[in-house]
Amino acid sequence: MTNETLTNHLKEQGLNPAESGISYQVSPKSVLFVVSRPAKAALLLAPESDYTQSADQIGVSQESKIGQSDFDQRYVIRDPDGQAGAVLNDEVISAVEALEPFVELELSKKQYRLLKEGLDEQQASDTIKQLEKLVGLTTA
Repeated sequence: MTNETLTNHLKEQGLNPAESGISYQVSPKSVLFVVSRPAKAALLLAPESDYTQSADQIGVSQESKIGQSDFDQRYVIRDPDGQAGAVLNDEVISAVEALEPFVELELSKKQYRLLKEGLDEQQASDTIKQLEKLVGLTTA
């Protein structure tokens, strides 16, 4: 997939992600989606790895927990302002899970960034729709 093939696919489906402030950059292995809208909170979410799970077990992890054990076990949550618990309600968690699998999801006061690997055009199109839903739930 390339930027051009994705753009053509989106046009064929009648989608214009730019209307929602969404841009994308396709590379050989991944796609970076960026939404130029501010989020309610600055959060960085990434799937847990063996390393981060080990850090949790020995108590040296610097990640936040929101009290939802399944979500807390599956994701590393970086939350510099302590807002994760307030923002990550059940509806937002469902919207985040709809974006799985992803490498990284960042919400900031300036933009949203989502990095995914191994997508084809249809999967990228579906991702844009799901990302729009998440943004609708978490925009400042």
